[in-house]
Amino acid sequence: MIDLKKRLAKLKKKPTKNLNQIIRLAMTSVAVVTLIVFATTITAVIRDTLIANSKTATEQSVNLSYLYLKNYHDQLRQKGSIIADEIQQTGPNNRLDKMREIYQMNQDVVSVNLYELDGKPVMHAPLHYLTKNKSPLFEKEWYQEKASPYSFQFSLPHLQDLYQTVPIQVVSIYQQIRLDGQPYILLVDYDFDSVSDFLSRVVIDDKGYVYIADNEGRVIYHPFPVRHASEEKTSVEELIHKGDGTFVTENERYTVGHRTISNLGWHIVGVSYLEDSLDPALNSLYLNTMIILIVMLAIVAIASTIVSKYIAKPITNMVTFIEGTQTESLDEKITEQGFDEVKRLSFAYNNLLGRVTDLMTQVKEEQAELRKAEMKILQAQINPHFLYNTLDSILWMSNRNDNQGAAAMTNALGRLLRISLSKGEHLISLEKELEHAKSYLEIQKIRYDDQFTYAFEVDEGLENCQTVKLIIQPFLENALYHGIERMVDEGHINIRVKDRKDHILIEIADDGAGMTEEKLAQINQPKGLKQSGQGIGISNVNRRLKIYFGEQYGISAESELDEGTCVSIRFPKICDGNFEST
Repeated sequence: MIDLKKRLAKLKKKPTKNLNQIIRLAMTSVAVVTLIVFATTITAVIRDTLIANSKTATEQSVNLSYLYLKNYHDQLRQKGSIIADEIQQTGPNNRLDKMREIYQMNQDVVSVNLYELDGKPVMHAPLHYLTKNKSPLFEKEWYQEKASPYSFQFSLPHLQDLYQTVPIQVVSIYQQIRLDGQPYILLVDYDFDSVSDFLSRVVIDDKGYVYIADNEGRVIYHPFPVRHASEEKTSVEELIHKGDGTFVTENERYTVGHRTISNLGWHIVGVSYLEDSLDPALNSLYLNTMIILIVMLAIVAIASTIVSKYIAKPITNMVTFIEGTQTESLDEKITEQGFDEVKRLSFAYNNLLGRVTDLMTQVKEEQAELRKAEMKILQAQINPHFLYNTLDSILWMSNRNDNQGAAAMTNALGRLLRISLSKGEHLISLEKELEHAKSYLEIQKIRYDDQFTYAFEVDEGLENCQTVKLIIQPFLENALYHGIERMVDEGHINIRVKDRKDHILIEIADDGAGMTEEKLAQINQPKGLKQSGQGIGISNVNRRLKIYFGEQYGISAESELDEGTCVSIRFPKICDGNFEST
């Protein structure tokens, strides 16, 4: 009988999750994964956007500074040309006055100077400036290129060092001019404060700045010299090597922009503190993500509870119904309603119950048929001829006053009949089956007047195992009547019972006449011998084994003429009594 409740109880012992847990776990997993993917994506987008904005702001500030300095350069060159023309058009007696006038008329002019080609000073304005030293012009550090007669040369920004005045940062421009037919050097110092003021007002984001460097990578102007010295950024030499553009440092702390004024040899560098805008934004995003995650988990918990009630409750009710179903009450049907899948599942289960009922009816019919077959095998085994010969032998021994022999045969016959009936049980212990075989052999040994011997070899621990009853005696009968009875010498029958772990093997071997290949083939074919004549017992044993235990079990035989026969019986090892017939 199929017990659904026992099988479901076995499933409960396994570590599994119920449907409510699976739904909640699935919804939570989807929500968390979705949020992680969203947070990762939005983090990457925000990061890229902030970097792009930082690069744009840095690039705009550098370009603005470039345009200002380019215009500054052009204005100085234009002013220098005008000053040179005015001085050249003024006679020697009025040149100093003209230079003083130029100084006074241009607020950004620090000094106007004339030098001989060998660098010795000729005159300067204003007159009240005292020469700082007598060193030639060419020895000044900022004087890097020889004066050209065709255009003004520009020095790097430097502290004014020609006269004993308050230190002021200037840019010097100089050019060869001809006065009275003689070549001279005109040098004009311009105040650099206006450029410093402009560049100091260029702020990128909150802390960024712009500075200027020369072709050697030396900083010639910086609004925050101390900060530049203490902070590690991309070197000017590296920027010169990369060329103009905007870059992010490897540690993503700064955005650096670079542009070159080629005719001056100046490099404009803009620095933006990327980490100051990137870190707060990302930290804020992480915080908001955690808050959203907590809120989402709360929403998912509520939603999963509602969904699980809608989905899991009908299925849980079905499981409860199935757990309560017994084989005696298979007529009850599931009436659970819900979504389409639950209705289809209920319909399928009800159909399954109907099928199980039909199969149980079929099993009962097969069991009834099996019992009929068992009665036939009993009739075939304990036939009247055998019983008559046995009783006749008992009577003959009684008449000869062989009371001991008669008693032994009577006792053996009683045991044989008792085990054959076995209170209607289909399965008996292997110990009783072997006792039945011994009783049969004892009777035949007396009748055959010790014409044969026999022996039993049984592996330890198999006596209590279960087997279909009356499976050995038909083969003993066959060995006696068709093997040993035809022998002149004494025969021997050996019964071996072997433990094969998952099944039991019984071998019944004799050293009799053997059998032909045709008869051996009939025994070994799937359906065995036809149920007629001497094959009735063997065929019924084979059929009963397959009905009880399955097609993989049954009998097989090996035989050689004049050598003997060995029959093998295989059936499952059942020692706990918990076997269900197939």
